[in-house]
Amino acid sequence: MSFRLNLGITLTLVGLLVLNHFITPYMSLAAISYSLLVAGLIFRKDRKVHPILMSCGIAMDLTIVLALQIQRDAVQTAMKFSLSALQQLHIACSSVATALYIPVVVLGILLLRSAQPDPKSPSRPELKMKRQVWRFWHLRLAVTAFIFRSLGFLLMFSMLEKRT
Repeated sequence: MSFRLNLGITLTLVGLLVLNHFITPYMSLAAISYSLLVAGLIFRKDRKVHPILMSCGIAMDLTIVLALQIQRDAVQTAMKFSLSALQQLHIACSSVATALYIPVVVLGILLLRSAQPDPKSPSRPELKMKRQVWRFWHLRLAVTAFIFRSLGFLLMFSMLEKRT
């Protein structure tokens, strides 16, 4: 991997160690996950690095959501509307991003699998058209998910007052 990525990851980890006194462990993990997603965007043209970074970031995000649900009944807490408006907005943005991960990942897998056609098979124009449609929706849904994830990440710090 490049020096730029290594430097970014190193600075993120050092920053998290310093911030760990002020934020929860879940927030630290969310920052690492978000950093992986940002790195995945930086390397979006690299077909080997991009899927690894993005799948790790998405898997980490989904694991955090699952852990919060199991340990803190996050959905039930959100449904009580006992949180502030910013905290509710954090939950809404993060939920939308999480829901969008599913089609983004499915479309990404379809694109990856269709990128290496069988050398014995003839050129298939219908596959090329499918790939264009998949790429179109993968890109739009991924950008939308990343925008919601970014908003959720920024609003995550509103949860500090709820810290228990």
